[in-house]
Amino acid sequence: MDSDLIKRRSLLKIALDKGKGSFNLNLQYILNALWRVVDENGTVDQPKDFLSRNVSSPMKYIDALADARCLEIIATGGKKRAVTSVKLLEKSLSAGFARKAKEAWKPAPVVLPKPAMVVSVFEENIPEENKEPEPIVIFMDVPNLVNKGDLGMFLSGVLWSRLIKIIAGPRKVEDVFAYVSIPDDVRNHEVPEWLPAVKMAGAGIKIIWREGYEKRGGGDYRKRDIDSMMNYDLGIFPRSPIDSKRIYKNVKTIVLVTADSDFSRAIRDFIAIKKISVEVFCWKEDISPRSSLRKYASRVVFLNEFCEDFLPALSRVKELSRATKIS
Repeated sequence: MDSDLIKRRSLLKIALDKGKGSFNLNLQYILNALWRVVDENGTVDQPKDFLSRNVSSPMKYIDALADARCLEIIATGGKKRAVTSVKLLEKSLSAGFARKAKEAWKPAPVVLPKPAMVVSVFEENIPEENKEPEPIVIFMDVPNLVNKGDLGMFLSGVLWSRLIKIIAGPRKVEDVFAYVSIPDDVRNHEVPEWLPAVKMAGAGIKIIWREGYEKRGGGDYRKRDIDSMMNYDLGIFPRSPIDSKRIYKNVKTIVLVTADSDFSRAIRDFIAIKKISVEVFCWKEDISPRSSLRKYASRVVFLNEFCEDFLPALSRVKELSRATKIS
């Protein structure tokens, strides 16, 4: 180990958050620290000793980063392992989750049919329990969910996995795309480490962002438009907005999380031209009875009745009513 690396290891300090739900954020802090002391081979020797000066239970974080496929543990011994080093693989949790999902994917085995008498089977005659769950793709207009108030406060409080389950029900979610205007004080290369982005990535959400939210007096933010980006991506569907090679051939329903009538035309074309149903999930207060979204959408579902399940912070109604427009 060269002298410069030894010096960096001795001087580096790691400050962890102690708030509720800060584990993933602390994982990112620790991963950042490991990358600052990595050697020329991409490894960090004796990581437990290095972290123990600033972190209690360092192996808890090392094991979690290994499970997220951000690093590989190099150890000796059997059950009583001795961790000698770690090899770093990814610089952000979101990239690690993506690597893990890619490694876990396996193509479906090809099963050749046995010679048999041909029998016509209609879908309506298949027992309900034997049917494949319907695939859907979800598009989230995140600034439309926030409307006013502190973006970071709102996004950090959302339980994204629960929200996705509420929207999907018994259906199979192929992908979730969230369109986000990031605050100006979060630079592009820092987005994967931004707490709301870490939480979204942990729920399997793919983030499409644009700078930003301009902070104004009183702590409010003024969003910059992301509607044009989302409208364009809806226009190229069933092609994926982030992977030009992926086409959602079997998706017959998409979900838009928005109350913005700017998407009415896209919804109309989905149903009339592409023969794809479009469902809208939004706050009840944000959509008028005469909204064109109601006219074209296959159905409109109000998030208000589920908000306590995916946004527990709304129990503090008086504090957050301005941020969410819920009273």
